[in-house]
Amino acid sequence: MKVMTVFIALAMVMALPLAASGQKEEAPMEKEMMAEKAEMETVLMDFSGADKAMMLADTAPTVLFFHASWCPSCKAGEKDINMNGADLEGINVIKVDYDNSEELQKKYGITSQHTFVQIDAMGEALAKWNGGGSAEILENIVKKDM
Repeated sequence: MKVMTVFIALAMVMALPLAASGQKEEAPMEKEMMAEKAEMETVLMDFSGADKAMMLADTAPTVLFFHASWCPSCKAGEKDINMNGADLEGINVIKVDYDNSEELQKKYGITSQHTFVQIDAMGEALAKWNGGGSAEILENIVKKDM
C-alpha cells in the first residue's frame, strides 16, 4: 500500500507545475506541426478554382498536387516540396484536396492521392505522375516557352 501512496504523491507533484501556471504547455509535436503548416503556406497554394489555376498556368508551369491530409506519402511529399521550394522557383504548385475533388479527379483520371498533374492555360493535362516531391516535379514537368 505504501508503494501506491508514493506513486500517487509523485504523480501529483509532477502535475503541479502545469496546474499552478494555469497555462497549457504545447507539446513538441504541436509546435512542429504549426511550423510545418507555416512553411507549407509559403510554397504550396491551396486550390481555389480551376479558373485561377489556368490563369497561373498561362504565366508559369503549374502543377496540381492531389493531396490527402491522412496520406503519409502526401505529407512526406509536401514536406519535401516546402524544404526545397527554392528549387521550384517559377513553378506553381497547387495543393488540391483529394477527398473533395471528384470533378477534377474525373477530368484528369486521378485514381489515387499523391498524384501530380501539370496543366496548361486551357486546363488540359500536359503531364501526370504519382508520388515524389520537388525532384520529381522538376523531372516530370513539361517545359515550354512562356
